[in-house]
Amino acid sequence: KPIFYDGKFFDIKNTLVESVNSLKNLNVDYATVHILNGLDALKAANQAAQRINLNLLGVSVLTSFSNEDLESLGFSNKVEDQVKRLILIAMEAQLYGVICSPLEIKMIKKIAPKLKCFTPGIRMGKAKDDQKRTMSANEAIKEGSDCLIIGRPITKGNPKENIKNILSSID
Repeated sequence: KPIFYDGKFFDIKNTLVESVNSLKNLNVDYATVHILNGLDALKAANQAAQRINLNLLGVSVLTSFSNEDLESLGFSNKVEDQVKRLILIAMEAQLYGVICSPLEIKMIKKIAPKLKCFTPGIRMGKAKDDQKRTMSANEAIKEGSDCLIIGRPITKGNPKENIKNILSSID
């Protein structure tokens, strides 16, 4: 079974590479890094990841962020434009895939069809918690998600029942 390490590494190039190298003996298949690390750092991290047979996934814009959140952090781009900009960097760094909102999958697949889309922000019903850019599991799969990332909708309450409900909601 694949192991996904969601460390969301974000640091200078040397520390980023060392963070990736630290996963060597943990039998991790996928690990996350922020695309905001920049092209040079991502290329170096991806080279390190390939040496230890690890697939790097670039975090685009967190699913809990809205346009207003980006603006409050000093970004002039809207979410969609910021995601586009970051996807181009992930593609050039030759990352295995990206972490993105299910709302952006189709746009990403047009720009970078080789990038795998791993999608958090999966919600059942109207409860969004702190997430702002969400879809149901079924909707995300229809959009083209390669892998769903589901946390609280499984862990809140009865995990076995929650998993059954999620699976039964998928066409």
